[in-house]
Amino acid sequence: MATIELASKYAELVDEKFSTESKSDLLTNQNYKWDGVKSVKVYKISTSNMYDYDRQGEGKYNSKSYYGEVQPLDATTQEMTLSQDRSFTFVIDRLDEEETGDALGAAKALERQLREVAIPEFDSYILQKFVTAPALKLRLKR
Repeated sequence: MATIELASKYAELVDEKFSTESKSDLLTNQNYKWDGVKSVKVYKISTSNMYDYDRQGEGKYNSKSYYGEVQPLDATTQEMTLSQDRSFTFVIDRLDEEETGDALGAAKALERQLREVAIPEFDSYILQKFVTAPALKLRLKR
């Protein structure tokens, strides 16, 4: 019986894990720049209460205002400090990159690392913080 060695072929695609992009971006504020700093101070400005308009000028309010009690606004600061300092590293040998048909390409490897490791870890941390944080106090007047 004749011996036949069958040919092998590598696909140009990589069998990627199924994953989704970050969902915590919907819950977190992206307005502050943290480049080069460990903490950021942000002003917290108070708000005023809502009142019924005193159309008749009956003097319902101590401040003699048609619009309600006149109140000064507070301007305090809140300092936010980073609590995580995470990192990762890997090496891609040029010969390995070439001989795998660019399956080990740097851009693809970085995208995979972010999608499958960094973003899920970040989302998990953020969601854990939301779950364990003290309840938000809403100022509602009934």
